[in-house]
Amino acid sequence: MEMENNRERKNEGSGSPQEKGNPENKTPSPVKYDEWEDVNNYVPIGQEVVLLVKHWYRWILDEDWFRFICGESRRYSRWHFAWKRISQACAAIGDEAVDKAIEEVRQEVRNQMSARLWDLFENGTMEQWDAVAKETWRGVNMEHAEKVLTLLEQLQKRFQGDFIALVLSARLDGKEQTVLFCPADSELNSVLQASGKFGIERDASKIKPLMVDQEFSSMGFIQGTRQGDGDWRFEFPESQPGSVGWVFLEVVVGKIQDLLHARAAAIENREEAGAV
Repeated sequence: MEMENNRERKNEGSGSPQEKGNPENKTPSPVKYDEWEDVNNYVPIGQEVVLLVKHWYRWILDEDWFRFICGESRRYSRWHFAWKRISQACAAIGDEAVDKAIEEVRQEVRNQMSARLWDLFENGTMEQWDAVAKETWRGVNMEHAEKVLTLLEQLQKRFQGDFIALVLSARLDGKEQTVLFCPADSELNSVLQASGKFGIERDASKIKPLMVDQEFSSMGFIQGTRQGDGDWRFEFPESQPGSVGWVFLEVVVGKIQDLLHARAAAIENREEAGAV
């Protein structure tokens, strides 16, 4: 009998929290709460406060690291909120416990990078931070430029049209310019070259330094194919209809078509004058 009573008492302590407080096994209603407010008078214990300090300090370091690497801030107001929560933790568990938690997080992050980079992050001037951000973006842009060059090569092999061009809207010599990289033997290339409306570049090796060293706001690929009736059909491979890049390419093609129409009209006028 005593063994059965013991077994019953053990069974009473088993089961999920929902089952214990919900003898009929009904689905409990969800608890509504605000992510940025106190949660239903829930008070964390000391160990939980230490974990919260680490959570918020990791968040602060992440924001500082983003500024260090990228040269810009993301969520400045929440950066202040994180420090406010850490300050409140100091009042709850004391400065010594908070300082220890922060140093443990700093040590974790420090172990993930070189001593020189950590020293720049921790003690560097704003000029040094800006230099790191610039070098980081340069590395990112170089990788992106390599991908663009590879894609351009693939497109030139895939499409048999007369004209495949990479189009960049870049800031050159202090002003925005549209630069087209296109094959030298293209029929359309001669028209564009003569117009002076675009920067024309036939050397693909110059694409990467342009994308790395200059500011460019838009880019995309244009495929132009000569039709049987003598007109041109333009398409935008690798671009999505309606996107910002798509609109940019439509504007460029509109300018190209204006040039083609003007050229056709000039040829027609010359032919009519010759007939007279």
